[in-house]
Amino acid sequence: MKNGGKTEKHLLQEVTELRQRLAEADVSGTRLEQSEKLLAEERRLLRALIDNMPDLIYAKDTESRFVVGNLAVARLMGAETPDELIGKTDFDFYPQELAAKYYADEQEIIRSGQPLINREEPLMNQVSGRKGWLSTTKAPLRDDQGKIIGLVGIGRDITDRKRAEEESRRQSDLLMAVNMVFRKTMTCETDEEVAQICLAVAEELTTSQFGFIGEVNQRGRFDTIALSDPGWNACRMPRTDAVAQIRDMEIRGYWGRAIREGHSVIVNDPVSDPDRIGTPEGHPPVTSFLGVPLKRGSEIVGMIALANKEAGYDRTDQQTIEALAMAFVEALTRKRTEQALRESEERYRQLFDGVPVGLYRTTPQGQILDANRALVQMLGYPSREAFLQANAADVYVDARAREQWKALMEGQGAVHHFETQMRRFDGSVIWVSDTSQVVYGDDGQVLYYEGSLADITERKEAEEALQLTMAELARSNKELEHFAYVASHDLQEPLRMVASYVQLLARRYKGRLDADADEFIAYAVDGASRMQTLINDLLTYSRVGTRGKPFAPTDCEEVLDRALVNLKMVIEESGAVITRDPLPRVMADGTQLTQVFQNLIGNAIKFRREQPPRVHISAERKGNEWLFSVRDNGIGIDPQYHERIFVIFQRLHSREEYPGTGIGLAVCKRIVERHGGRIWVESQLGEGSTFYFTLP
Repeated sequence: MKNGGKTEKHLLQEVTELRQRLAEADVSGTRLEQSEKLLAEERRLLRALIDNMPDLIYAKDTESRFVVGNLAVARLMGAETPDELIGKTDFDFYPQELAAKYYADEQEIIRSGQPLINREEPLMNQVSGRKGWLSTTKAPLRDDQGKIIGLVGIGRDITDRKRAEEESRRQSDLLMAVNMVFRKTMTCETDEEVAQICLAVAEELTTSQFGFIGEVNQRGRFDTIALSDPGWNACRMPRTDAVAQIRDMEIRGYWGRAIREGHSVIVNDPVSDPDRIGTPEGHPPVTSFLGVPLKRGSEIVGMIALANKEAGYDRTDQQTIEALAMAFVEALTRKRTEQALRESEERYRQLFDGVPVGLYRTTPQGQILDANRALVQMLGYPSREAFLQANAADVYVDARAREQWKALMEGQGAVHHFETQMRRFDGSVIWVSDTSQVVYGDDGQVLYYEGSLADITERKEAEEALQLTMAELARSNKELEHFAYVASHDLQEPLRMVASYVQLLARRYKGRLDADADEFIAYAVDGASRMQTLINDLLTYSRVGTRGKPFAPTDCEEVLDRALVNLKMVIEESGAVITRDPLPRVMADGTQLTQVFQNLIGNAIKFRREQPPRVHISAERKGNEWLFSVRDNGIGIDPQYHERIFVIFQRLHSREEYPGTGIGLAVCKRIVERHGGRIWVESQLGEGSTFYFTLP
């Protein structure tokens, strides 16, 4: 039979081929759908991963607009979620000047195709206003054809490290400055030379434009003995007139407060200061001022004054000059007379020995030239003389460490925080941190090494103890997991057998034995049931930290809905009324958070009074965390038990009054603490309770 020129056989063959193509297309569609689901899951996992990282991770287009950003970036910029960043630039969050700097760097990367690696740059938290430092890496982002379509970046907050380095640098600079004052003033002939050296060091340490040092004379007035050259150069009055004005001055104005009141004075707005008296005609203008009294014992003998630091003076400047002032007083006094020199040497030794860290001087070959009392005591030598007989190389536990230290000294001239082990006189070993410098003569040859040693043995032992504790914690967690396994398998199986046979006895022999037997069997059935419940609850408690899911963006509204579904029967039976305010999205383990709401609401319903229970759930933002509350009108809790109720197996009522194992609140506490929060209760007996917990 023919049809339009084709035989029926040919038509059947075409139909068969068409069916095969349709089947292949159906398979391809199924595979495509599976691939899309897999890709969506991979994207979700990647999103959760980058959102849980503390580093700033982001991507931008060629106009420096955000296309991707993690939670760390959002929080830094003051956004609630990373989605709020999309399409915006740094100009939408940062000050104009800082945003312009970031923009210029990024446009250069996109233009040149060259990455920016580990550059340290300013950082500003737009929520807290905290300024700091960021180590940032940015690289061009290319498409499949190699065309630059934007950039990717990662940043790490290094503020704490930078501040620690700055403090270490300041302490080292101060020690070296004090040493330099003592060393250079040894050859001075006059008071003015001593004061000029100290003033120059003070100006350098504080970046001041000029300053002066003076003493209180016998008439109770002020004599300037040193004025920095920048001060002279900026002064527009004749030098003879200026010299006349800086001798026998009345101690007044804000600059005189340091002497009158006996403590340091910082004035960063001289024009508005109540003690402002103006400056003489031709005197350089003063924009900021720091005055530090010079003390000999409790007596105020003069002051160091510094002026015109561009950023204004702060507490760090004050502490630095206060330390320098002590050295200056000693150096100046040493020059007065030969008797004063001897007294000054003694005071210098007292200062040298009074420093709580070990100070020393050695030759490059290791001969010990001097050491203070703290160092002699630190290394356990019977006397300074005994220690001076030793060689520096003798106290190093590892000879290679001494050679490394010498190599650094010769190569850099200073060693900051060089940590090593040293051997004490009795053979015991301590850890020390060594800060040293090379002292050169006028001919450029090395005179000696000088520096300080701090005993850091306790810190090292604490670090070692912490490592041991972490190892013990890891071992304990493994044992806990093993216990959970035993509880869920090995313990419950024989318990189920006991419960089954006791229940069988109850069914088979109830009424056939005497009343005591029926009662005893009932006790056994109840005990086995409670034991099984107790093991299950204990298993739940032990798994909070070991079986938790990774934190992910979680809608607390959905979490609360799941908890209420689980409690539906209890809510209906008790007639409970549950109300709530809008709840936020947080980074959490949704399953565990559901358990927290379920336990707290379940307790509110269980521990109720005669009227139907009323429970209200709310949340509010408090700084960098969310504060959740669950308020009820129940029986309340005596304040003396507010802490006890969160301890595992602690109960305030008998099982006949309120059933349960006393583990629910302990589970809540572990879950909240795993999320980095805290939980507590506010309640009075008979007045209901409000349970609070926080989440970041």
